[in-house]
Amino acid sequence: MISPLPRRRSLRKVHYVSTHNSFQMPNITLAVSEDLHRRMRAHPEIRWSEVVRRILSQRLRDLERMEAIAKRSTLTARDVDEIAHLVNEGLRRRIEKSRQAARR
Repeated sequence: MISPLPRRRSLRKVHYVSTHNSFQMPNITLAVSEDLHRRMRAHPEIRWSEVVRRILSQRLRDLERMEAIAKRSTLTARDVDEIAHLVNEGLRRRIEKSRQAARR
């Protein structure tokens, strides 16, 4: 007698989607105060690493823009110091005037 063929099970293809990057990113460690850590833990819905990653990225973009501008500049270090002094002096005078006006 011939034995019957085993029943074929229907096979389903399963597709896996990776929710993580396929490459390993370097890690950094940050020190935060106890108060800040407590307040962050109060919001577990926030992905704090993503928040920090975006802030760092934006700050680096800003620095790169400033470096590009400075690279094209013809000002000397002495020129920059003079301009900074004039700006600081102008701010000091403006603050003094507003304080004097507030006292009246």
